[in-house]
Amino acid sequence: CNSLHPRGCWRDSWKHREFPGPCTVGAHAASGQSINLGSAEEELRCLREALTAPDPEALFQASSKMARVVSEYFPSEQATDFIAATLGGLLSASPTCATAAGLWMKIILKERGDAMLDKVPDILAILYRHMPTIQEGSLRQFLVEAVSILAHHHQEAVISSLLSKRLPMDSDTAEQWRSLGGDPLLATQVLRALIEKIKTPTRTEGSITSETEIDRHLAAAEPLLATCAIFEVVSALQSSKAVRELLPELFPVLLQQVSQTLGQKLPLPTRSSPREIRKGLQLPEGNPCR
Repeated sequence: CNSLHPRGCWRDSWKHREFPGPCTVGAHAASGQSINLGSAEEELRCLREALTAPDPEALFQASSKMARVVSEYFPSEQATDFIAATLGGLLSASPTCATAAGLWMKIILKERGDAMLDKVPDILAILYRHMPTIQEGSLRQFLVEAVSILAHHHQEAVISSLLSKRLPMDSDTAEQWRSLGGDPLLATQVLRALIEKIKTPTRTEGSITSETEIDRHLAAAEPLLATCAIFEVVSALQSSKAVRELLPELFPVLLQQVSQTLGQKLPLPTRSSPREIRKGLQLPEGNPCR
């Protein structure tokens, strides 16, 4: 494990919970789960020399290269333990170590996220749980970017997990939704998926029990949750072109949701051009989602 860490940021044992990213291999060896790095061991030895560099950027580059090498051998079933341990130690480490650990988390998610589908709800829950305590800008950004990275791998799973939250939407959940607006392509895909959630809400069939009654309430709330999520994603979307292109789809669906929420039938031309829709759109004051 020592051969993988930058300047002693990480301990020999994972039990110290100080930035386990580079120690993942050592942790598995300690638990009897041997990981054979094969030819990668030599590459890691070479990168180890760069970890003594006085320049933080050079150190981060070497550490990130290590993360990419180790990610090829990273067992996806350990993703939640890895992320929980990494975030658990962020605040107690030096800025350099915290940044290196955040980079490891991002790289592992990017390189191995495709194998973490069944872990998505747990990973999002871990990220959410640490958001109230991790407020420093650069460190918090790692939590936000992690949501976006997961969505690139498993968009539907991320959307479903975030929609499982109840209203009113708290600021941390809103920030997780906004993280999906940073990439215009991803944001467009997410917005279209949310539009479908409003148009075709989930239906709960079967006999009524206490559990199914809760499910029915959640299903009934899903269109409103999706509407609030759209607000957050659009607010973070930097591309006005993407918003303009989606407006003909967004506006009728949102108007339909407003109509249902108010219990009134609002007028909407059955055939409106994008220009007419944009001309008639007025942004409301305040945020009914919070």
